[in-house]
Amino acid sequence: MSQSTVFKLSAVIMAAFGVVLVLAPNLLLKMHGALTLNSPGNYNSMLYGSLLIALAVINWSYAGAGAEQVRGLVLGNLVGDVLGLVVTLYLQATDPIVPSSAWSNVVIFAVFTVLFGRLYLRSRGVATVVPGDTSAA
Repeated sequence: MSQSTVFKLSAVIMAAFGVVLVLAPNLLLKMHGALTLNSPGNYNSMLYGSLLIALAVINWSYAGAGAEQVRGLVLGNLVGDVLGLVVTLYLQATDPIVPSSAWSNVVIFAVFTVLFGRLYLRSRGVATVVPGDTSAA
């Protein structure tokens, strides 16, 4: 899958979850059959949704950039997805309150861990060119 496609797909999914979390966090939980949130839970979910929307805009904006320009962005996405995978997998396996439908979160983080992991490994093969450096010539 191309770098542009991975960034755009990630942006669409983050934006969709982000909008729902900002506008109606308990709706998402209701769809999963989970308990509703109290006021602090709503507050934190809305903040998380805002962050997801911001990251979606960043990913979409850089979808057409070159591999060297997005190396840090790829790494940031990879780290976030690995941590999300660890957290969702751990809670899914150990917390009886987490509904089985939330396995979809594990799948989303696993897929993007693989996709951004592949982009990161590809980016490591890209030679860094420093303007004015003639040592490689």
